[in-house]
Amino acid sequence: MAPTPHARVRTPSPDLLRIVWCQPAPGDAPIYEEWYRHLITSEERERCNRFLREQDRRSHLLARWLVRRTLSEFHSVPMESLEFVANRFGKPFVSLPRTARGSGFNLSHTEGVVACATCASRHVGIDVERVRAKGSPMEVARHAFAKREVTYLESLEATVQREEFYKLWTLKEAYIKARGRGLSIPLSSVAFELGEHALTSVRFAPELGDDPNRWQFFLPAHGNPGWQMAAAVRLDRSRRVRLTCAQTRPFASNS
Repeated sequence: MAPTPHARVRTPSPDLLRIVWCQPAPGDAPIYEEWYRHLITSEERERCNRFLREQDRRSHLLARWLVRRTLSEFHSVPMESLEFVANRFGKPFVSLPRTARGSGFNLSHTEGVVACATCASRHVGIDVERVRAKGSPMEVARHAFAKREVTYLESLEATVQREEFYKLWTLKEAYIKARGRGLSIPLSSVAFELGEHALTSVRFAPELGDDPNRWQFFLPAHGNPGWQMAAAVRLDRSRRVRLTCAQTRPFASNS
C-alpha cells in the first residue's frame, strides 16, 4: 500500500506544543502493518523484532508511526522523508529534512495508549502511564520521590493518593525525558507541588543546574481515568507555550 499523499499545513509556531495520542484496537495492526513497516529504518525493525510478544511489537511499530505522523503534520513534510539521530543518552532528534531539523519531540507509550509531543525548536518531554489498581504507590514514592512529595501523598486518602502519585510520576518522567540525559537525573531531584486540579510549583535540586522558571508543565485532560499523561517543555526567553491536544485513530492518514 502506498503512503497517503501529504496534506500541506502552516509552518508551526515556536510557541505551540502539540500532543497527539491514540489507543490501538486489536484488529488494526495486521491491516496496516505492511504500509507502515516500510517507513521505519532497518535499526528500528531490528529493535521491533526483539520483542517476544506480538502485542509489544505492534505497540512499538505504532509508536514509530505516530512520531512520523505527528512530525509530518506539524512540519508539512512527507512521513517517509523523516530521518533521526540520537544523542549519547539515546534521545532521538530529527536530522532530515532540514525544515524539521531542531524540532523538539518525544514519545511515550504504555498498555493501550501511545502519545507523541512536539514543539518547534524546544526541548520537550512526555510521559503516559497506566494507572495500576494493584500495588502500593507509597512504596515507590518513599524510595524515589522528594520528601515534600511523600508528605503530601501521605496526607491523602487512598484513592486520591493513587491519582496524585501518577500525576507526580508522569511530571517527573516528562521533565527527565525533556532534558535528554537518560537515567542520570534522580526522580527525587525534581519536586512538584500539586493544588486542586493543577500544578502549583516545582523545585529543582541545586545539582541539576536548572531554573524552574525556564520550564512549563502540563497535565492534559483526556477523559480517561485509566491512564495519566504529563508533558514538559523548556521555554525560550520565558515565552509561554500554548497546548493543543488531539486523539487520532491508529494508522489514520494525515490527509
